[in-house]
Amino acid sequence: MDPGLVCRICELQADGTHFGVVTCRACAVFFRRSTTSKWIKRKCMARSEDKLIIIVQAIWHVWSKVHKCASTALYRKSNPNAKPEQKIFRNMCMDRNLGKFDTSWMSDYSTEHVIRFMLTPNVYDFEIIEALGKLDPTDVESTFMFAQLCFEYAGKRFQGNILQITDRFQQVLSNDLHLYYTNDQRRNRYSQRLADLMKVNNLMQRSIWEARPPREIGRVFNISKIEFSHPEMFVDSGFT
Repeated sequence: MDPGLVCRICELQADGTHFGVVTCRACAVFFRRSTTSKWIKRKCMARSEDKLIIIVQAIWHVWSKVHKCASTALYRKSNPNAKPEQKIFRNMCMDRNLGKFDTSWMSDYSTEHVIRFMLTPNVYDFEIIEALGKLDPTDVESTFMFAQLCFEYAGKRFQGNILQITDRFQQVLSNDLHLYYTNDQRRNRYSQRLADLMKVNNLMQRSIWEARPPREIGRVFNISKIEFSHPEMFVDSGFT
């Protein structure tokens, strides 16, 4: 493997070609786990491989949003003197007031146009990161939040049969979380905790959906010049 190749998802050093895309090992494992998760394998769910892949397609860019906000919240928790402008992005700490973007490799348009039509707005990131820091979700809660966010987005994004499937997924998630709170945590009253978790997810949903219109415009005018072997996997990423 050429050491100069980078993962198409997180831009770290690539490990090889996985599922037809050059990725690092971590992103490949994430994709594999997504397609074999217990929620997807439940008998009440559709077993059509095509539908499963469609659902997974909606996960990649959602994962990027969750990873950035969650990593930044953890960073600020362990570094009380961290500045609000500092965020964890691509596993690096970046200060948006000091950093500069070189977009010549990805577009023939100006950096201003690339930022406006391709990159996700960060208007809600401060609220999301602050809320995550205060909530300090457990691993189970974090898994629930991420899965719920993905299924909610995929259902609204594709509608029809996909919406029916993701609605059933979310019912399974809710039941699993209920058992976690009542059996593992011995907490019968968890409505406020759940409301706080969903408040964060709703902010993330709003941020993701508000990023779609400018990205659609960018796609019409071919802002991005990046070529992908499987462009359908990056439809909502802003890069296709």
